Amino acid sequence: MHKFEVTNWSQYAKASEHLGYFSSLDSAIGYCKHQTPHGADAQCWEEYSEVTEVDEHGKPVESYYFVTL
Repeated sequence: MHKFEVTNWSQYAKASEHLGYFSSLDSAIGYCKHQTPHGADAQCWEEYSEVTEVDEHGKPVESYYFVTL
């Protein structure tokens, strides 16, 4: 069973938040500060949210990025 890890990234390291794991993508997205789907280039923004899908062994499967426009 896959889990979804939420991280709200900020350019200021202390302001970044790791919120742990959720059982579904929908529930994970609910904890993202940023809600607009975006590609991997979201990492060039000052702040963005990342949801990483991990398999039962803890290995990343897919990442989803969100920004605020």
